[in-house]
Amino acid sequence: MEKDIIEVLKYNRELQANLQKKIAAVEAAIARNINLQNKLKHLKNNQFSSETKIKDFGPPFFVDIYGNTPPKNDDIQLRERPKKFKPIKWIQQEKDALAQGVYDQNFRRECLKAMQSNQFLDTVLEKDSQYFLINVEGLDWCELSKQYVQNKTPEECIIQWTTHEHPSINKSEWTAAETRKLRQIASRYNNRNWQRIATELNTNRTAADCFKQWNKQTSGPRKWTKEEDEILARAVDLYGEKNWQQIADGKQKRMKL
Repeated sequence: MEKDIIEVLKYNRELQANLQKKIAAVEAAIARNINLQNKLKHLKNNQFSSETKIKDFGPPFFVDIYGNTPPKNDDIQLRERPKKFKPIKWIQQEKDALAQGVYDQNFRRECLKAMQSNQFLDTVLEKDSQYFLINVEGLDWCELSKQYVQNKTPEECIIQWTTHEHPSINKSEWTAAETRKLRQIASRYNNRNWQRIATELNTNRTAADCFKQWNKQTSGPRKWTKEEDEILARAVDLYGEKNWQQIADGKQKRMKL
């Protein structure tokens, strides 16, 4: 038993000695590291000004010891130039090609769905042609632009179709009642948020159409509608042809004639 204790103590002393060596090695490494840091700081202070920026690895790759980069060439200047977007009016041929692209993509999708569900293609062919122009979900606008309207970007195709050409958009003349309702709704929203105004109007007008109609009605004289002509005629019959102030007050929409 006593012999075992002596062996354990001996082994413990050996471990302590090895540990002391390791600690000494770590302390020496720390001292060397501090010394190297001081040398590096000294070199930086001597070689670079206080305004020098130390960059991570990455562009620009060509930087001198003072942090200066070479002047930008023509290609870089061209790429960094602000892009100016000049919309070009769509011609009828482009509009027809855009509609054909939407039709073809939706038609192919419906045919594929029919085949996957083991249905006859007759079920697709029996559908009205307008059916294939309604859906816009999942359309590949990049492919559509490339194959059907090469001189238009995918973004231009999306905007043109969803705000001008989609068959659900109401393109008829604005009625007086619709215009009055538009102005009432716009007033509630402080003449902002035209998408919400168009939705609440609920006559299949786009936000852009609503804004243009509102702006036309509030930016100066406008043409008389047929309904207003009839109201004016009844007011003249009621008040006579000389009492225009009273007629105008009764109309509540026109200034004194």
